Amino acid sequence: MKWISILICLAPISAASLPNVLSRTGSLRTEIVTLKALDPEHQYSVLYSIAPLRNLGPDARVIVELRQGQSILAAKTLHSGDADYYTQFRVPHRGDVFLEIRAAQTSGAYALQVNRWPLSTQVRSGPNHRWQDAVDIPLGKTIFASGDDAEYIPLPNTPRRANIEAAAGLDWYKFEFAGDAPKLVFFQLDLMERDHIPANVSIYRMADGELKEYFEGEDALTLRVAAFVEHALQE
Repeated sequence: MKWISILICLAPISAASLPNVLSRTGSLRTEIVTLKALDPEHQYSVLYSIAPLRNLGPDARVIVELRQGQSILAAKTLHSGDADYYTQFRVPHRGDVFLEIRAAQTSGAYALQVNRWPLSTQVRSGPNHRWQDAVDIPLGKTIFASGDDAEYIPLPNTPRRANIEAAAGLDWYKFEFAGDAPKLVFFQLDLMERDHIPANVSIYRMADGELKEYFEGEDALTLRVAAFVEHALQE
């Protein structure tokens, strides 16, 4: 399961040492679970897992959605190719958060675990799939993140381009550079699971009130790889 990787990275912190917000199991069904009085001074992790897999047929769908008011904090559709969801999230303001489960053509059981974490700029928390929700990060430090918002195995009949360009596969981060002279910045991705998962880093900057991709000083090899990927998607 993909959520293990981030817990290993952050050892010795583990779920056992984190404050427990909610832990429960039950029969898989459509329901709304209330997470009481969450606050913006912390971030939270949620793990929702379905078992056994044999009960999930090809048409089974379970939509997991976290929301506070009109804000969608996290969401994913589970199915026979990806039957669990782990993510970290933060709330815009103090109050209840609702975990809505919508199950169709399914049976079985679920396990739900929600923990409270210290608020950190070095541990990714959503929502951050839009540039407007980009997470502030410090330069020169390691940022730990999980990518379970996107399906490990896409939903059946999902076009290749739609899967790659889906917002769930994009994480936005931001940093500020106030120096007078240009500086070279180097970004490195270290994937805990190397199952041929495509990964890419793109740089944008605000110019005249608009977000524009930034290429100045970029390695020419990066541009050739990007062009090759675009060509492959069009085929």
